[in-house]
Amino acid sequence: MVRNPKCRGTRKKSRKEFKSFKEDLFGDYQALGRKLKYRSSRVIISGLLPEPRANWHRDKKIREVNTWLRDWCGKEGFHFMGHWHQFWNRGDLYRWDGLHLNRSGTSVLAKRINRVVSRTLNF
Repeated sequence: MVRNPKCRGTRKKSRKEFKSFKEDLFGDYQALGRKLKYRSSRVIISGLLPEPRANWHRDKKIREVNTWLRDWCGKEGFHFMGHWHQFWNRGDLYRWDGLHLNRSGTSVLAKRINRVVSRTLNF
């Protein structure tokens, strides 16, 4: 399972910067996808988590990336693992910064990942 091929923040980016960021991010995922296709027949891509304190504009950006990822995964034959409904409006799963998961959030995410990986790999 692979999460976010490059760790790059999207906080406080202008529209032009965000468009460039998205294009770079999408290109990174596409390059990763090409590599993974030759190494494995089963690939799971994790979507971006919502941010509890994000405004509507930031939520929209995150949802745009997740929508693109879900559609791209479908075209490539990868499994997309979305987390929006499990983490949306759940500030109790995040640390004080509202960005990183706390122990409870990490536990929820780990259980979800284990379940999906087991199901996908037929363990």
